[in-house]
Amino acid sequence: RAEDKLTEAQALKQITFPEMDDDGLPSSYIAKVLTCLGKWQVKMGDLSMKLSSGGHRSLKPLADKTSERDKSLAECTEKLAELNTHGICHGFTAKHQSELKTIFHQSKAECREALCLQSRAVPFLKHINQQRKRVKQEQ
Repeated sequence: RAEDKLTEAQALKQITFPEMDDDGLPSSYIAKVLTCLGKWQVKMGDLSMKLSSGGHRSLKPLADKTSERDKSLAECTEKLAELNTHGICHGFTAKHQSELKTIFHQSKAECREALCLQSRAVPFLKHINQQRKRVKQEQ
């Protein structure tokens, strides 16, 4: 459907996940995917820390989900880095290219989930910070 494709294109742009040519080799996109994963790992790590240190009980479930997503992104990064190292040293086989496609698909899904978490958490954090400022002003 056109709506789904538009949403997918918008999400890819927001997560800065590289668009891949149909005839391109996955091994030529590793650096771009690693950059995207690294960006989202940093965002999830920072967000997890802010949520954990927020001191508000309602933040705990969101902090846990953010921490889990950070770990999932790290796992994707590790798998991709291992395949990249092996491919650079020994060459990329057709099997490696297929594995890369699978990891790219998983990475894209993890980055999209991270975007969803960020879009839920940031407004919530802003609201809590505003409440804290009001309380301090009233004191």
